[in-house]
Amino acid sequence: MAHYIGIRMTRVNPRNTSALAYDGSGKVKRNDKKDLSTFTTGKVYHADLSASYNIAAR
Repeated sequence: MAHYIGIRMTRVNPRNTSALAYDGSGKVKRNDKKDLSTFTTGKVYHADLSASYNIAAR
């Protein structure tokens, strides 16, 4: 439907979107519940937020 009304779409490979840090600092460590990502720089973000930033960057 989005394509039909003229919205631009791009397909993104979902591989490593939540395993890599969006700021380019490498792999992230995940907690036991897999909802928080700890970057190598010490920043802690929600894993879904980090993944959405990665998807937007691609």
